[in-house]
Amino acid sequence: MLKKLITLLIIFAIALFAAAQINDVLYDEPALAELFSDAGVAIRNMFTSSRTNDSITITTASTTYEKYQDVRRNPSNWEMTDSASEPATSREAPGGIATEEEWTHIPTGVKVYIHDVRTVYGISIDNHPHPRAYPVLLRR
Repeated sequence: MLKKLITLLIIFAIALFAAAQINDVLYDEPALAELFSDAGVAIRNMFTSSRTNDSITITTASTTYEKYQDVRRNPSNWEMTDSASEPATSREAPGGIATEEEWTHIPTGVKVYIHDVRTVYGISIDNHPHPRAYPVLLRR
């Protein structure tokens, strides 16, 4: 009985690790591009606002998603200026944590807020992290 329980716990731990790895790949566009050599170019182009190169010029008129993409691609141009966290209220992450980070574009001062919800195992739930044009947790 004890052997079966230990075996099940090991299988569960391996499954959680695999799920975390899959989750990281699903939300990492450059990793997707590496996985699908020729198709990777098409996938990478889906996630860039400029089809000719990977650089995005950030202005106050840039979309929230363009700012989020630039934070991920060029983190040296951005500075995390504030963050907040609280217990997650999502049914998908009972006992988890919700975080919000404020990122400021150093050259222009433009801001973007990135929201994430993680389970107690550290795995981001569906559609997270994602950008916001306004703070929610930071206002409280």
